[in-house]
Amino acid sequence: MFGELVSVLDASGIVEPERTGDLSPDQLVDMIGSTHQLESALKARELAAVAGLLKQRTNVEQENPERAYDVIDGYEQTCAEVSAVLNISPTAASYVVHYAEALADRLPRVAALPASGQTDWRTVQLIISRTDLVKDELIGELDERLAARLGKWKSWSRQRIINAIDAAVLAVDTDAAKERRKAFDEERFVSVDPLPCGMAQLYGHVSASDGATVDHTLSALAKGVCANDPRTMDQRRADALAALTQGKTLACQCGNPDCPARGEDAQPPRGAQVVVNVVASEDALAGDSDRPGYLEGYGVIDAEQLRELAAQADAQRIVQLEASAVEALRYQPSAALERAVRCRDLTCRFPGCSRPATHCDIDHTVPFSLRDPENGGWTVPSNLKCLCRKQTRLTTLLVVRTSA
Repeated sequence: MFGELVSVLDASGIVEPERTGDLSPDQLVDMIGSTHQLESALKARELAAVAGLLKQRTNVEQENPERAYDVIDGYEQTCAEVSAVLNISPTAASYVVHYAEALADRLPRVAALPASGQTDWRTVQLIISRTDLVKDELIGELDERLAARLGKWKSWSRQRIINAIDAAVLAVDTDAAKERRKAFDEERFVSVDPLPCGMAQLYGHVSASDGATVDHTLSALAKGVCANDPRTMDQRRADALAALTQGKTLACQCGNPDCPARGEDAQPPRGAQVVVNVVASEDALAGDSDRPGYLEGYGVIDAEQLRELAAQADAQRIVQLEASAVEALRYQPSAALERAVRCRDLTCRFPGCSRPATHCDIDHTVPFSLRDPENGGWTVPSNLKCLCRKQTRLTTLLVVRTSA
């Protein structure tokens, strides 16, 4: 067994750790990628073995009816064996067995992809967890759809992968998704639990639209103080919630008696107006299709919830992903174009980064030429992308080094 594993490692082109100092940066990056690919392939092999073991243990029960009365059934026995051989807790072992069973029985096409390098274990694990509630008679179609698309998801962030999986689930299992949402909606609640040191913890479940509205409102109130306020954004959001429940504005704590945001003369907020961005197709909004939409700050929502949200809105503004000839020659994109690009990207476009697009810079892929805009990178959708500040600095540094 060990010799077989060594041969696999040798075939992958991975070198011994002590030899890494002889490799160039490009070779080391390739080594990292190939090792990650091999790790996913080995994980798939491990789970296939677990699934095979589970099948044999449960087959014994089916072949011998008397075994059905055993205190320890085949599933529990498999979990115990996996726990022992992997030196993990019984709870952790139960997850491993669950993953193996799901791949073998429900997602066989997805299960075959890590071994061929078409996807990684992180993506497969997300698929398992996000498809657990899909009905058995529909999981085959979903397995086929996801397996056909996984190869295009490389370098995607975790949130973007979740969005794609959720959209596929809604497309295949629309009715069940609606039923589950309504069931969860009936169980919505908010609780306040005491914590030590005079603090309390708020916890609850609300609708996606209400959650997004509260989130936007707290952020808007938290940004209403002056730049000299000593509190962090998180602290201001917490204080804004308390102020909101008391019918007050968030008072600035800069200590300046002349600060316009000190809160003494401010009127209590009356139904704070917030803008919630929703990405949807026109036919879904019109009720002509059940194509899911996307609610900024939350994720994928079904078409029925999408239409309910649109009906509740005081005003709707449809943003087109386009730029005029005049806008294309300006460095700064218009407010409409900026909003459209953020709604298109949803998150930072750097591989693996899930920072929301609302907290990102709008970056030109081909640098904009201030000296000669007509020959430089234009300010058009195809040349704009969302990058968080860290990745913007990183790409700028790489461009400067390359130019040098």
